[in-house]
Amino acid sequence: MIAARVSFAKMVALCAFGSCIALNPRFADEDEDGASETGGAASSTESGTDTDSDSESDTDSSDSSDSSDTESDESGAPLPDLGDAARDGPPFDSFVDDFEDGVIDPRWSAPSCSAGCSVEESNGAMAYTLSGSQACSCTLQTLDFYSLRDDSVLLDVPAITNFHPPLRFFMAVTNANGDTIEYGFDGDDVFYAQVVVGDSVVFSETSTYGSGPRYWQIREQGGVVYFESSTDSAAWDIEMETDTPFDVGRVWFYFGSVVEDTMPSSIGISAPNYNIVP
Repeated sequence: MIAARVSFAKMVALCAFGSCIALNPRFADEDEDGASETGGAASSTESGTDTDSDSESDTDSSDSSDSSDTESDESGAPLPDLGDAARDGPPFDSFVDDFEDGVIDPRWSAPSCSAGCSVEESNGAMAYTLSGSQACSCTLQTLDFYSLRDDSVLLDVPAITNFHPPLRFFMAVTNANGDTIEYGFDGDDVFYAQVVVGDSVVFSETSTYGSGPRYWQIREQGGVVYFESSTDSAAWDIEMETDTPFDVGRVWFYFGSVVEDTMPSSIGISAPNYNIVP
């Protein structure tokens, strides 16, 4: 059932992702110093005048004008300045949000919501409203990228008690290619984890949601991704795990909901904290 949803999930991830980032590396301008000076030294005439000192001066001047600070490879060609494209992002815990001031923090991009789903920062939480009248999606994504390598990202989601099968509420990280690591609650009353690389689901599992542990966490360590839950943010249970499917040093985080069909009633789900625990 989860695997069948990959196309819709991929569409949501790319839609939320595409308008938020610039991916192409920046290359340094190549400084061109122009053609070297044509030597102004005249050849010696019959008078035997010595022009060696003039020629040496011209040569020194030309050498000086040809030098530059641009780094080059062994062939002398300038190396590109990869800038941000070559570095990992900061750790995820460098951005925390308690959703208390009623205004979406500028470190989040604008919400990406289709008709029938909405989100607003209200009453100390990021509150999602899902009308149930139609299929819809609504996500909120970080504006910048972060590194999940040997790090974790956490979302506070109080127990979901009102739900229907077409519903998913999730947290996820995605890279520049739209590959995703997703973890959340499925309307069949289970936790699920799904990894999509390209157009293929490379990992998909479920586990018992039970009493609805409040804290959800995606953690990467030593080449393994762990999908974890906790009732108190102190002791964590590993719900599922898989090998790290792609480089997670430069990924964007997003969370929200997808409703894949109509539901008998509307549903509200709130997340009071991002990367904050009591």
